[in-house]
Amino acid sequence: MKSIMIQRDITDAAVSVIPLIREDSLFTYRVTVDYPEATVPDPIKLWWFVEFDDIFAVWTPGGRFHHELMPSWRPLDTHSRSASGAPVYALYNKAGENRCTFALSDAATPMRLTGGMEERNGKVLCTVELFTNRVDALSHYEVLLRIDTAKKPYYEAIYDTRLWWEALGYPAAPVPADATRTMLSSWYNFQKNITEDALLTQCKMAKALGMDTVIVDDGWQCDETVTGYTYCGDWEAVPSKFPDMRRFVDSLHAIGMTCILWYSVPFIGLYAKNYRRFTGKYLRPKDHNRNVFILDPRFREVRDFLVDTYLTALKTWDLDGFKLDFIDSFSLSDESSTDYEAMDCPSLEDAVARLLDEILTALRTVKPDIMIEFRQSYIGPVMQTYGNILRVGDCAGASLVNRVSSIDLRLLAGDPTRQTATAIHSDMLMWDYDASPEAAADQLAACLFCTPQISVMLERLSPSHTKMLRQYMSFFDKYRHILLHGKLKPLHPEANYTTVTAERDDTVIVGLYADSLYSLPDTAKTVILVNATGDSSLYIESSAPRTAAIKIENCMGEVLEESTESLTGITKFSVPHNGFLYLTA
Repeated sequence: MKSIMIQRDITDAAVSVIPLIREDSLFTYRVTVDYPEATVPDPIKLWWFVEFDDIFAVWTPGGRFHHELMPSWRPLDTHSRSASGAPVYALYNKAGENRCTFALSDAATPMRLTGGMEERNGKVLCTVELFTNRVDALSHYEVLLRIDTAKKPYYEAIYDTRLWWEALGYPAAPVPADATRTMLSSWYNFQKNITEDALLTQCKMAKALGMDTVIVDDGWQCDETVTGYTYCGDWEAVPSKFPDMRRFVDSLHAIGMTCILWYSVPFIGLYAKNYRRFTGKYLRPKDHNRNVFILDPRFREVRDFLVDTYLTALKTWDLDGFKLDFIDSFSLSDESSTDYEAMDCPSLEDAVARLLDEILTALRTVKPDIMIEFRQSYIGPVMQTYGNILRVGDCAGASLVNRVSSIDLRLLAGDPTRQTATAIHSDMLMWDYDASPEAAADQLAACLFCTPQISVMLERLSPSHTKMLRQYMSFFDKYRHILLHGKLKPLHPEANYTTVTAERDDTVIVGLYADSLYSLPDTAKTVILVNATGDSSLYIESSAPRTAAIKIENCMGEVLEESTESLTGITKFSVPHNGFLYLTA
């Protein structure tokens, strides 16, 4: 590709597209938008064509199972703004090689990115549409558009995009060691039926299994136990469940565990004492059958309230982190206030970033290594500057979703061998207490390359389940430096990442999810394979004769075989479902 022509829709704005970098495979443009006076902009679309060649599929930050190259009149799209998504879009071929990855320097302004097959000319139409949600009036706007067509693995193109964002002012927040250690969550096991004593009992069992943090989820702040948020907004520990929150946290610290507490950031429920306090300061002030209202952070009083809420909890209860939920619910509607004179930050996207900056500045003044968990879909460059944990969105029991989404988040967080990368967590894991240990282990094997959060009643686990969980916890702990901090290479996103590897130094850890054949790299001294294929046979291909020590374990860590093998060509091994095959040269 020698050049890329960029066009725009006709609008009242003066739009210019200025090439800054034109190399064989990397193009950067500065896009500027100017109005004669401050104007609420209508959407502005830019588009260009790339050669169809062998483009096979698409990767987007929140695509999950959707990777289709669709017609240009119905393209696969991705949306981005400060509180949701990320402005990057990748096209790649069947071998996983990048063909065109494009990204925007502005991760706050609402925009939409697409790529689709243009039937009229046999090329792929790529588009960027700016101002897809309402933004405040502006007279000047500019953004950089980066288009990478280098022939390299698709994941390298995404990693390079994350480095570019970092250089433009979106560095990842520092990640404390506790953020990468396995956690216990109270949500799927307790729901809102949670009490101080019952949870502390679970925590003592969890600590013995290798978990170092507990996330106290929804329910600690209200007596009611049904699903809903009508009592959110006062954030006082309810005496019937947590008569002394500081005593509970102190008890956790005494057994060597840290504590993260859940808050639904934008929500004020109809039955909260604070509900009337914020009349006129809700983004969605009408009752839409949920009895929940969305605070408007454009008002300083709202931001001060939220900052003070978390800072007071931190100081009073000695917390170690906050699970800040539903940030992606901050969005403008026709019902939102237009009293701009009363706002100190009339831009909602700026107000969300300012709110998070004020919260984190206050909290880190007290505890520099405070943990902050965010959840899909608020996972983009803006969010990564504030939160140091990104969690997969709710997918109870769906190991496939956990696998795909955790790898998507790992890609978006960047290459940990080249930069600070946000800690990525699974959604909370649960499984059938009556299932075989091999079936239960599906949940853990799916989350090999992120930090798992466990959410089962530990006292209900059978001895075999407990043994399986202990094995995986031990594996995560022993190989965390490779699983989380090694070079991640996920293959075939369009097939839900059939093979995923993490490499560091001379060790490779491989998650096999569909492919039963694995070709040994020439340089690795140790290769560890987790057989999550559902088949009991694995095939190892060696391009040159080599001798290796072999160990095979089942999902409970029981050693089934130890031997020395001469490997040449393809060698078959019997490895049980979700078991482990170790090869050491």
